[in-house]
Amino acid sequence: MRRIARKTGRSLLKSLLNGAAVISMTTLAASAEPSAWDTVEESTKPEPRKKERPTNGRSPASFRPKKSKKSPSPQEPVAPPSKSGSEVVPPAAEQAPAGPVDTIPSDHAPSGGEENFGLTGNWGGTRTRLLEKGLGFALVTKNETSRTFHGGVRKGNANLVNVDAKIFVDAEKLMGWKGATFFVYGLGNWGGAGSHQPGGQVGDLQWTSNIQAFTDTIKLYELWYDQKFADDRASLLVGIHDLNADFYFTDSATLFLHSSFGLGLELSQTSTGGPSIFPYTTSALRLKFEPSSNYYFQTGVFAANSAYTDDLSKSRFSPNPKNGYLLIQEAGIVESGESAHKFAVGGWTYTRSFDHRTDTATDSDGNEIPQQVTNSGAYLLAEKSLGKGWSAFWHGGFASSKVNDVHTNWLVGVVNKGVFGLRDDDQVGLGFTTIHSSDHGVPEEGAIEFTYRMQLHPGFIIQPDLQYVRNPSFSTEVPNAWWGALRLEIGL
Repeated sequence: MRRIARKTGRSLLKSLLNGAAVISMTTLAASAEPSAWDTVEESTKPEPRKKERPTNGRSPASFRPKKSKKSPSPQEPVAPPSKSGSEVVPPAAEQAPAGPVDTIPSDHAPSGGEENFGLTGNWGGTRTRLLEKGLGFALVTKNETSRTFHGGVRKGNANLVNVDAKIFVDAEKLMGWKGATFFVYGLGNWGGAGSHQPGGQVGDLQWTSNIQAFTDTIKLYELWYDQKFADDRASLLVGIHDLNADFYFTDSATLFLHSSFGLGLELSQTSTGGPSIFPYTTSALRLKFEPSSNYYFQTGVFAANSAYTDDLSKSRFSPNPKNGYLLIQEAGIVESGESAHKFAVGGWTYTRSFDHRTDTATDSDGNEIPQQVTNSGAYLLAEKSLGKGWSAFWHGGFASSKVNDVHTNWLVGVVNKGVFGLRDDDQVGLGFTTIHSSDHGVPEEGAIEFTYRMQLHPGFIIQPDLQYVRNPSFSTEVPNAWWGALRLEIGL
């Protein structure tokens, strides 16, 4: 592991990702089930949130096969996961300001001691000494075995593997560069596509698994620099960045495997490849202000297209002014402690126009073309500690029905940490999510999820999960589906 830590650049990312994939696949062949875990000292690693979703990415309308607006075809389900989804725990610069983590759990506890370094431990104090010098890293695998055992498009098994390799540098500790942080994040995904994945079996738009990707790939996922200023009340981040690491999330919702508990589908469906979220990220600029510990405002500018339509194995990092940009803002009130809560409102818009879903116009040559309209939306977030380990959350968002197939997405859930006082590090949760079509008279697609996250050892977590999906892809012709999964998370 010392040799791996010294490698840099592309060779480091590939070796970490490939090595972790081999470890996870061989260890978990009998119950292929991944795990997300991230353990870095709290001094350099902030209060977790998560990827999930993911990592929450979705498939844009341009990636989906044409189908009847009233009766979507069940033959090829359409939406990728969100990394809220992937449940990635970013470093401090990626966290929402002053999140209510004291009594509201997330899927990862803050790491603050040797027991939180994962299966390989602290290496005799070496990792603590590296953190004190400003250097941190993490290698996390998630192995997920699932089955659609009733309804949906078809019954079947699926196996997904997700690997996260992260390196971050606290430049103030390392070289005296006050307020500066650097972050590099490599991502690996395996599990096939189409009918070999949960979405191809259930046939839903939202996707039951937040580590499902379009293709098997190893790639750079994030690379950014974050600079704090104004007595640490403001920060500017520049680089390749996951939007969902800062915007549109609550800590409690990161427990769940369903993609919509990361980023709402009404936003993740937009643009080519979706916005900058799992599994495709792009260049970004994010400015955050925290006038006090209880209030924050942040704004971001992201390249509009995060993927290439002709090569889904790669993210599109370079911005193209012709494609426009995604502008997003969020303001919130947060509080920690016994009355921990978070209430936030956000809005987003693209700088370029989009084709209207149904209306047309006539160009100068007399040809009929799609009418051009603005694509924008807004969302609300609420999270509250209820005491005795309980917390509740609610998300609600809408997008322009003139452009997008999904008009609204709302969800609600409750989480208990400590499992009624029996196991301090375990979590159990129940969540509901519903999306509504932009077409009138179409039944909504909904999902109910029950999940239990059990930490057997620091860095070794299993998470059984059960979901019931109603009206997959807004269709009454596709039977309601039961889907179950077992996810194994290993942190090294």
